[in-house]
Amino acid sequence: MNRINRAIPAIVMLLPACATRAPVAVPLPEPQRPPVDVAQPGPADIPPIELVLDVPVHLPDAPVPLAGFPTGVYANDFEIPIQYHVRVGDFLELFTGRFRNDFSIWLSRRGRFETMIVDELRARDLPIELLHLPLVESGYSTSALSRASALGLWQFIAGTARIEGLEVSSWVDERRNPERATAAALQHLEKLHSQYGSWYLALSAYNAGPGRVNRALDRRGIGTPTDESSFWAIRDLLPRETRDYVPLFIAASVISRYPALFGFDGVEPQLPDLYDVVTVPDATDLVVIAEAAGTTEVEIRRLNPQYIRGVTPPDRSAPIRLPEGLASAFEVAYSAIPPEKRIRVREHIVRRGETLSAIAARYGTSVRVIQDANGIRRPDRLQIGQRLRIPVAQTRPSS
Repeated sequence: MNRINRAIPAIVMLLPACATRAPVAVPLPEPQRPPVDVAQPGPADIPPIELVLDVPVHLPDAPVPLAGFPTGVYANDFEIPIQYHVRVGDFLELFTGRFRNDFSIWLSRRGRFETMIVDELRARDLPIELLHLPLVESGYSTSALSRASALGLWQFIAGTARIEGLEVSSWVDERRNPERATAAALQHLEKLHSQYGSWYLALSAYNAGPGRVNRALDRRGIGTPTDESSFWAIRDLLPRETRDYVPLFIAASVISRYPALFGFDGVEPQLPDLYDVVTVPDATDLVVIAEAAGTTEVEIRRLNPQYIRGVTPPDRSAPIRLPEGLASAFEVAYSAIPPEKRIRVREHIVRRGETLSAIAARYGTSVRVIQDANGIRRPDRLQIGQRLRIPVAQTRPSS
């Protein structure tokens, strides 16, 4: 992964554990009129912050409110409550300071996916702020991979992805597919919110898993949480990354909703993808698809990142996204390609001492791919002289 993809999971490790601290000063534009002091008493470990933005605000139902935001922003514009913790200030400071350039790139990437995600949120009647969750998860990168092997825009681990209906196999990894992964992630978040009645707890469970959240709630004697105060009550019992996850999300959401107030008004959003969808009947190399469509392999891979072997899966049809306007020409060109020319297949004769894993490594593929192509159930029972069909993409998949 490059520096941008590494930056997000590293952020929560950069700052020291929260202690009682002086208010964090975040450099922002001068106010147009005097701010209103709306500080309210709250838990001792949630000190107030002095943020002065363009116009005053009243933040309802917060243990300690953010001062200085536009009137009605949090009552009307934000469906997920925006509450202050000292770590929110830390992350505001980090995003507007050390990680300003990185955050600008993440905001730019958001343009490619924003319409698609917002449409899905509205269809499910979910808070629009969840649009900003991929920002803190992946920087809106479909190829982001965490240390825990969470992958894609929404950083699914394989087990959760499969539970939510995504294919994660040797041929296809739908965690990389932005539309499929978005639908699965929002379905997962719906379940978590239904379970906890709190978006802060739902987000915490999305990060750490429901088991850790449930154990923390049990230790605090909290039965059926119905508001965000339950998160603050158990925060110190959660893993360090999860303790910071909600403050990180809050900071990213505030900046993303009001980028000009934080100096990000010059960010140019990437344009959304415009594409046609066609279907190929069987295993087809993405290079062949690109040639038939009259475009580049790079563009086909960018639009279809879920095909991790550079080949669509065998023995079934598969959808392919093409740049808009190319579908008709592709279908004509593709129909003229003989099936045996749609994928490059190498033949390998098994020699004494060879294992399936060694053969897979030699051809840049996986054991499962070779098993599927040859109907092998027991990879440890190869026979000397056995002929294997090895599907090989014409170029190896990019990382």
